[in-house]
Amino acid sequence: MTDPSKRCVNCKDELQLFRRLEPKELKYVATWAKKGEANNYRRCANGTCRRVQHHFRYWDGRTLPETFA
Repeated sequence: MTDPSKRCVNCKDELQLFRRLEPKELKYVATWAKKGEANNYRRCANGTCRRVQHHFRYWDGRTLPETFA
């Protein structure tokens, strides 16, 4: 399931679809996200981007390591 278009910092601020995190991605995000916030993060679904960002705050996110490619 993907969310409506959101700005993606890694994709030159273009609108992209974002999907919910897979279990291994969620586990990684939980290591740095604020307590109870990991489920609010989504991953850019353009196919090559590894950007993970908060559902409501596009500036709040990171790029996943290459192992998540």
